[in-house]
Amino acid sequence: MARHTLLFVDDEENILKALTRLFHRTEHEVLTARSGREAIEILADRPVSLILSDQRMPGMTGTELLARAREIRPEAVRIVLTGYADVAAAMEAINDGRVYRFLPKPWDDQALLDVVAEALAELDLRREHAALQERVRHQNEELRELNATLERRVRERTNELQMALKMSEELNESLRKQNLATIKAFASLLDLRNQTLGAHCRRVAGLVPKVCARLGVRDKETVQDAIVAALLHDIGKIGLPDGVLLKEPAHLGSTDREEVRKHPVIGEGQIQVIDGLVGVARAVRHHHENVDGSGFPDGLAGDEIPVAARVIRVVDAYDRLTRGGVRKGAEERLVLDAMDRQVGRHFDGAVFNALLDVLEERRDAYDSTRERKVPLDELREGMVLSRDLRTQNGILLVPKDEPLRSSYLEKIRNFRELYPTDPCAYVYRSPGGGA
Repeated sequence: MARHTLLFVDDEENILKALTRLFHRTEHEVLTARSGREAIEILADRPVSLILSDQRMPGMTGTELLARAREIRPEAVRIVLTGYADVAAAMEAINDGRVYRFLPKPWDDQALLDVVAEALAELDLRREHAALQERVRHQNEELRELNATLERRVRERTNELQMALKMSEELNESLRKQNLATIKAFASLLDLRNQTLGAHCRRVAGLVPKVCARLGVRDKETVQDAIVAALLHDIGKIGLPDGVLLKEPAHLGSTDREEVRKHPVIGEGQIQVIDGLVGVARAVRHHHENVDGSGFPDGLAGDEIPVAARVIRVVDAYDRLTRGGVRKGAEERLVLDAMDRQVGRHFDGAVFNALLDVLEERRDAYDSTRERKVPLDELREGMVLSRDLRTQNGILLVPKDEPLRSSYLEKIRNFRELYPTDPCAYVYRSPGGGA
C-alpha cells in the first residue's frame, strides 16, 4: 500500500494522542485538528487521503465537517466516529455520500486499523483504475491513427489493449470484494442496534449460498446479491423501538404488527441508494412474499418473487423458528415438519428441499450431540463453535456454527484483555472424532 496522509479531528486532546499512537506503527503521515475550522484550514493547504472525525464537536459536527471536506478534497475517504445516540445522523450521512463509513465510540483498535486499511486499499484501487482507464483511452486513440497503414502495430496494440482490459476486470473484481467488506460493515449497524438481530442476519447469510448451490444457481452475481440481501434483510427494523423489536411477533398488537410489516420497504429504501445494489434492494423488499401470493408488501406469487427473496424467505423462517439453531433433534424436526406443511403456500418447495439437503450435510459434518470443551488459548483456525462465544457482559465474539478464522482469534485475544470472558469454548467434534 502507498504511504498516505491521514487527518484525525477531535476536540479532545487525549483522543487525538490515542489515535496518533495507534497509527504510529503504520508508515502513514498523521495530521491532527482540534476543531472543524482547524481541519478545514489544513484541508485547504494539504492533500489528505483519509479524514477520521468525531461526530460531536463544538461549532461544527463531524458530518458537517465531512460534507465541507467532500467539496475541498472529494477523493479523500471520510469516516466518522459516533456514539449510539448519533446513529440516525450517521446513517443519513452514509446515504447521501458524505461519509464512507461510521464507527462506534469507544472503538476497537484492531477494527479501526482494519477499516482504515480497507478504505486506503480501496482508494489505491480507484486511483489505479482511473490511471488504467486513461491508459486504455490513450491506446484506443493510437489504434485509430495507426489502423490505416500499420497493421502490425495494430495487432500489437490490440494485444496490449486486451491485457489492459483483463487488468481492468481484475481491478473491478478487487473493488467488488472491497464493496462487500463495506456492505458487511453496513450490516454491523444491526449489531449496534441489537446483537440478536445482527447474529440472525449473519446466520441466514451463511446458509444462503449453500442453499443456492443445492438449487443449481450458478450465476455469481445472483448468489452474491442473495448473500448481501440476507445480511441486510432486516436492516429496516433498525428504527423500531425496543418494545416492538424485542417482542415475539405473536405478542404484538395490530398497530405494532403493521409497523414491523413495513421493514422490507424501509430496508429497500435504505439500500437502493447504494450504487450496484438494485438486485439486493429488490430481494430485501420481497423477502416476506409467499409463493401463493398471500405475503407482503406486494402480494407477489411464484416466479414473480426474485429467487434470492424466495431463498431468504425459507432460511429466515428456519433460523427464526429454531432460534438460531438452538432447537435441535426432535425440536428441529417439529419445526421442519411445520414448515413442510407450508410448502406451496408460504415456501417454495425446491428451496425448502435444498435447505433440508444443506442441513443434512451439516449434520454429517458435525456431531452436534458431542461437544468438546476447549480452553480459549487452544482454539485454532478451522474449529467450529457449537455455542456462541460471548464475554460475560454479553458481547458476541464468535457466533456458533462459524469456522474460526485468524481475525476471530485476534478478536478473542483483544476482548479478553478488556472484559471478563469464560476461559473455555465449546467446539463440535468432527465425524472422525477431532475438533
